[in-house]
Amino acid sequence: MTNDKKTKKEAVKKASSVLITDKLGVVQKCKCGERQTYFDEKMTSLEDIINTQCQTGNWDYDPYQYGLANGLLLAFGILTGRQPAYLPKPKEWIADKKKKSGLILPK
Repeated sequence: MTNDKKTKKEAVKKASSVLITDKLGVVQKCKCGERQTYFDEKMTSLEDIINTQCQTGNWDYDPYQYGLANGLLLAFGILTGRQPAYLPKPKEWIADKKKKSGLILPK
């Protein structure tokens, strides 16, 4: 094999792998197919988090939870290339209802 072919083959091999950081922060190399699987797993995790955060009682509890839910929807929209369907602001936060009813003491 000539040097040009060998160099080209190494460049293709290098381009087809990517560095991924695992849960412990350890950087690992993986091939393109593994990268897609890794991305799909992370997208599934993000979808699960969004489903939890967007449940009634979570996103409409207070302004922080509302912003968190819409921020997750924005991140998902960016990653998928789709326009996010943001949650509408509720007329009253659940936390405020609890304060009015005496279930939560004001600070």
